[in-house]
Amino acid sequence: MFATYLLWGSIFYTAINIPYGSMASLISPEADDRAALSTFRSLGSVVANIAVGIGAPAILYASDTAGNQIVKGELFPIVALVFSILSIASYLVCYFMTTERVKAAPAENVKQVGFLETVRTLVTNRALIGIVVASICILAAQILNQSINQYLFIDYFKDKSGVMVMNAVSMLPGIILAPVAVPLSRKFGKKELGIFGSLSGAIACFLLFIMRTKSMWTYIIINVIGFLGFGVFNLIMWAFITDIIDDQEIRTGSREDGTVYAVYSFARKLGQAVAGGLGGWALGWIGFDSAAQVQTEAVVQGIYNIATLIPAVLYLIVGLSLIFIYPLGKKKVLENIEILKAKQSAN
Repeated sequence: MFATYLLWGSIFYTAINIPYGSMASLISPEADDRAALSTFRSLGSVVANIAVGIGAPAILYASDTAGNQIVKGELFPIVALVFSILSIASYLVCYFMTTERVKAAPAENVKQVGFLETVRTLVTNRALIGIVVASICILAAQILNQSINQYLFIDYFKDKSGVMVMNAVSMLPGIILAPVAVPLSRKFGKKELGIFGSLSGAIACFLLFIMRTKSMWTYIIINVIGFLGFGVFNLIMWAFITDIIDDQEIRTGSREDGTVYAVYSFARKLGQAVAGGLGGWALGWIGFDSAAQVQTEAVVQGIYNIATLIPAVLYLIVGLSLIFIYPLGKKKVLENIEILKAKQSAN
């Protein structure tokens, strides 16, 4: 299990994900198409999360007559095998039905760039730095919420069912907003939507922190309303990378789809690693006692603070990074697209 997990997560998944993710900038040069590709990718992720997070547990877990949970261990390999077969089928369909329409320059016209030169251009790329900061903070906030919610609903709201309700309704913004993601990005621009969405999430979390509500349903409803704005940003986030790839080509004269996406992917992995430990560290800071049946009032209030204040600050940082660091607003993106279309025609 240890060996296969490392092979899957650290080698094979990365080897597939980097070309798959960077391919979006080659499927179409149009901003709307790229926003649509990002939207369907994010929507596909929601569908997969429902299947794995809700469907699989319904098969793998059961309860006996006394209400004790039974784990059907013998079914885990079978469920994993089914998902593996489905993933292979999906990759094959993607391979045979995808057309790269943005043609690369002839090999003899491509300037060979050394590793150090590539690093220098990437670390001076404001757009890439801005989206990396935003993505790390988004991942930290979302993973922290997921890990801390089980403690929040059990110890603060005293309702274990709240975790399942929260997990289910958290998927609603993505599903509801999917049909309007492309029209909104066309009208307002991706950066502009990202700023609005991240600040909406920050306001919702700050409001909950100030309210200190004891109502589980009030907490859930404000979260959903606040993240309706943030939902569009999540849907089109992958399209930001296509804009950065275009901008990198205009700045340097070299098209580096895979390199830019790989840097972004690596930054997300760092964010996931940090976020994975953030929940545990935060619980340690407030004195959470895993052996205690009932936590002290100070710890309970600390759990609420972690679930609301830390995500609020992180979402605020996302908005500020887009405002002050990320330079690719709607006007600049459209200008870059026209420049590259003219270059493509000339080739």
